[in-house]
Amino acid sequence: MQYLSSQLSLYLICLLLLLIIVSIFPTRLVSSTMQPMAKQHLQLSSLSTNKPSFYNTDNSTTNNTFLTFQNSSTLGMMIKYPNNWKTTLASNKVLILQPPLDKDNYSEILVIALFGISSNVSINQLSDQAIKNYGAHYSDFYILNLKPISFQAKPAYLLLYSYTNPVAGRIITMDIGIKVGNKVYIISYSAEQQEYYSHMPTIEKMINSFRLV
Repeated sequence: MQYLSSQLSLYLICLLLLLIIVSIFPTRLVSSTMQPMAKQHLQLSSLSTNKPSFYNTDNSTTNNTFLTFQNSSTLGMMIKYPNNWKTTLASNKVLILQPPLDKDNYSEILVIALFGISSNVSINQLSDQAIKNYGAHYSDFYILNLKPISFQAKPAYLLLYSYTNPVAGRIITMDIGIKVGNKVYIISYSAEQQEYYSHMPTIEKMINSFRLV
């Protein structure tokens, strides 16, 4: 449990630093690393097309009944999640969802964080700052995919990256940053490399159920 707490702390620190920097210094951000292109409508199923041959679906969660988490007062969102997953609300602005603990060294997590930003910060600037922040905090940080998307008609970006955790080894994380006026939602799924694809069917259902309220 102590390792899990440290894992979540570093994860949330990276998210918090990203948005604090963006909100305070919006004009100092570097130029966009995303190539100019039309926004793509998000189709999460496309993320699973490059799964390895040993891919296995985690039926213990995909066959579960889904419950609904809703917070209208501070997060302004709702999402469906498997009934055996744990939900934790941190500081009223961060929702952490976790599957039942297994015997490995890393707990797969889905994090939804809400931050206030300057209204003139672009999606490209948000993704640029995320990359700089993660690169400074994670060992062997490597970008697997980066592109602007449209998430439920809102401007957004998708960032898929990996890094090395000293205990668990190679970690893969998918961030979806969604700009809504002067706020940004970051939906972030993180798992060990060998477990990443096995949870994807459940993660797809969860993210596709996300709604603003």
